Amino acid sequence: MMDSSYRTMSVDANAAEQQRFMVRVYNWMTAGLAITGFMAFYVANSPAMMNIIFGNPVVPIVLIIAQIGLVFWLASRVMQMSASQATGVFMLYAGLTGITFSAIFMAYTSASIFSTFLVTAGTFGA
Repeated sequence: MMDSSYRTMSVDANAAEQQRFMVRVYNWMTAGLAITGFMAFYVANSPAMMNIIFGNPVVPIVLIIAQIGLVFWLASRVMQMSASQATGVFMLYAGLTGITFSAIFMAYTSASIFSTFLVTAGTFGA
């Protein structure tokens, strides 16, 4: 006799649930990329911010360490966080990544960077 507490999902229902989940994941990645791109563009177009961040060689190192530390902290705590806390930390990480990525504007043109972010965000949003 089968245990009635087991729920079985049809293959189609399972595939549909997986698709809904992946759409949500890609939407969050698109939002994160948009925040990262905005922050990188904002910082790169602010001479004062660029001077603060890249005028002192210690600041970029601190930013990178903070970014990596935030990843480890989020990974270890995300299951204990509320959805709004996890969302806030994810947005903070995306913004911090944008600040770090603003250095890319010193090496590449704005047009090439914008098109790369657009293609990447479009890939996650599709």
